[in-house]
Amino acid sequence: MKKTFTLFFALMVFFNFNAAFAQEEEAEESPLSLGADLVSRYVWRGVQLSASPAIQPSIEYSFGNFTVGTWGSYTFAHEDFQEVDLFLSYSINSFSITLNDYFLPGEVSGESNKYFDWNQDSTGHALELIGSWEGTETLPLTVTAGVFLYGDDKDANGNNRYSTYLEAAYGFDIQGVSLSPFAGITFADGMYSDGFALVNLGLKAEKEIEITEKYSLPISASFITNPDAGNIFLVVGFSF
Repeated sequence: MKKTFTLFFALMVFFNFNAAFAQEEEAEESPLSLGADLVSRYVWRGVQLSASPAIQPSIEYSFGNFTVGTWGSYTFAHEDFQEVDLFLSYSINSFSITLNDYFLPGEVSGESNKYFDWNQDSTGHALELIGSWEGTETLPLTVTAGVFLYGDDKDANGNNRYSTYLEAAYGFDIQGVSLSPFAGITFADGMYSDGFALVNLGLKAEKEIEITEKYSLPISASFITNPDAGNIFLVVGFSF
């Protein structure tokens, strides 16, 4: 694990210095954005999806109120869980609605992962409709609600579970550090729990470390618990 994290940190430094030079050369904002996060492990909505460091690249293109893009997560260690998503989002003022297509290729190998299989009974895709409210300056409350509609979200009998999730987070600053306590629940049997439960509870802290006069490195740390499962995590991440 020490060697893995050393490699993880070295790559973070390399990519961020290159990103700094690229950012200094940009003359104006582009509708196309590229980025990536490096995280010590991948925890999503209170559920650990990888136990080793992961790189999470993204590409987004905005036109009007729409944003289309892709996001992925690939672990540094040899784990079965990998992820590639596509999404389409529409935003107006503080509200947004997003259709997310989650796809889990599994173990990286030369075998086909059947990406173009959309049959309800065999597809590896899972479609979720997500609604979000980003709050205001006077009320920095973010509320996110999601429900899975189609695909790889089934019970033991092969029936669609329509897994639901609702999260609220409140943001504030203390001496240059942005803090955001959050809580997430699910309402019924699904991928998060076998019934109504509090599945995601914790605190996220974010700040920027100045690298050059024109570039700062965003760093975050998240203290995450899953009261329903009895799990706890502390995750650090860097963005570039």
